[in-house]
Amino acid sequence: MNQFYFNKIINRSVLFRRAIAMLIDMFVISVVSLLPEYIAFLLDFKYDTLIWLLFVWILSLLRDVSGRGLGKTIMKLHVIDVRTNRQASWKKRVVRNITFPFWMIELTICAITNGLRITDFWFGTKVVSDTDILL
Repeated sequence: MNQFYFNKIINRSVLFRRAIAMLIDMFVISVVSLLPEYIAFLLDFKYDTLIWLLFVWILSLLRDVSGRGLGKTIMKLHVIDVRTNRQASWKKRVVRNITFPFWMIELTICAITNGLRITDFWFGTKVVSDTDILL
């Protein structure tokens, strides 16, 4: 089996695991974000949906701040800096999640570009398997 074919299989595996990790993160964020929505609803707050959307966006920004989110932990994935091949800084991990509200577009771009999101291009990051990272 040649090296090119082997790398293609690994990249598809990471892409699939990235999609699963994103779904896990979306589920967790959805469940956690229901608490402030419920409280705002009980208090009869007029802008409860706006509060929920803001809370979802904040949670999605901060999901990788501690290293990696729950989805990436379960799927054994890391966000690395492509220049150093080491774990990306917490700033890069947070800022790259700015486009999370547009996850359908990001998922499409990931499929086309072999696993890279728009923000991966912007900030020089990449999601790799645990075995591909230098700690």
